[in-house]
Amino acid sequence: MTVAGILLALVASLPAHAPSALKQQWVREPIPGLRYIQEVFSDPPLVVHTVRFRAPESGFDMEAVVAKERVFEKSGVVSRETVTSMARRTGAFLVVNADFFGSDGDPLGLMIRGGRLISEPYPTRSAIAWADSTLLFDAPTWKGELVSPSGAIIPLSGVNRAAGDGDIVLYFPDGGRASSPVPGNALIFEADATAASLGESTVVFKLVVPDTRGLEVEPGRVVLLAAGKAAPRALKDLRQNEEWRLRLSLTGTINWSAIHHALGGGPRLLTKGQVTVNGASERFRPDLINGRHPRTAVGTTADGEIVVVVVDGRSRFSRGVTLAELATLMKERGCADAVNLDGGGSSALWLASGVVNLPSDGVERPVANALALFTPLPIDNGATLRIESTGQTVSVGGSVQLRAVFDGGEAPPADQVIWTSSGAAWVNQAGTLFGVRPGAARVTAWYRGASATYDTAVAGGLSLLR
Repeated sequence: MTVAGILLALVASLPAHAPSALKQQWVREPIPGLRYIQEVFSDPPLVVHTVRFRAPESGFDMEAVVAKERVFEKSGVVSRETVTSMARRTGAFLVVNADFFGSDGDPLGLMIRGGRLISEPYPTRSAIAWADSTLLFDAPTWKGELVSPSGAIIPLSGVNRAAGDGDIVLYFPDGGRASSPVPGNALIFEADATAASLGESTVVFKLVVPDTRGLEVEPGRVVLLAAGKAAPRALKDLRQNEEWRLRLSLTGTINWSAIHHALGGGPRLLTKGQVTVNGASERFRPDLINGRHPRTAVGTTADGEIVVVVVDGRSRFSRGVTLAELATLMKERGCADAVNLDGGGSSALWLASGVVNLPSDGVERPVANALALFTPLPIDNGATLRIESTGQTVSVGGSVQLRAVFDGGEAPPADQVIWTSSGAAWVNQAGTLFGVRPGAARVTAWYRGASATYDTAVAGGLSLLR
């Protein structure tokens, strides 16, 4: 089947949509209280994935998840992690990529996990935050400082990130490792778990490690690294076992002291129902604002429903959207407030048993953090699923129809089955498998805790990814 044939196979006429025409829509409710909608548009081609839920009314719990449980691996290796790996590690039902990040795996913007500050906010950029799963939006500023026994104040440049020349950065166990490209002086303090929380806490000075570029942050410790030109500032007023005060604060339009989780992103897409995309003020490049890319966004409706959207891009199936177009999509889905998250090759949406979208790199990109949704999972009733196929092989640009059935031959309700894929193919929610590039592929069908896999190889042809 040709690429044009693939698009025709995806479509069945439905109402018009801007900026393109909606041709096919599948609505799935894999568990009570959560709906997943997959939409395929044409002229131009676009694939949009939307998840809607209410929390905590449905017994759901949202958390911010950091890759591999720490910002930096203790070995010094970059600690990024795929959405799939985070989902399997944590047992979450839904995981979607979140903040932008540097090559070292450090989230660029704000992150709070379980009330602990993992990363300070990027200046002027938006963030999402929640305590009881009510999603809030803000662009906070932060302040951090250590106060010596004599009252001398050491202002902090950041938290759990690489310390540049002249920076003074504080590291908690969640940071994994204090690091800098230039030598500096490290002060090691004894601290309890509350030290990473917003507010004031007490830490106890233990020792200095001079002329270091990095060291591990052990449990029960906090490390202050004064790098390069800032190194001498860390050698004043030091007496072993004396108490210092640590102050961490966030200031914005919400009560940050009550927040349990937060994730950075940006720019803001919607504010009280109005499109408010201002990428320049949040320090984003014009190509990220105006180019058509894969996108990830999260928003809320006026009555508190949470809406997660991933738009595929950079492929023959879906060209992607600009930020203005993404804001329109979020508004059309009923959002009053919404924010953009990291996109491009980072955009990945795990649901139930795998990734439902088509990552534009052809494989999942390891990312720095994610938003995860934990749900009361349906009990596996012991039924055994299998996947039937209309053909044994698929080529690039070709398709094969798959069907999930129980051992007895009957099919589960289609609106409760979730189809996911990985590797060289993509499957839509009708169970149609499309060859995307040469290579191995795996498809999974999931129904209320039971799942089945189908392995195949995609043959020949040029990749449909751009």
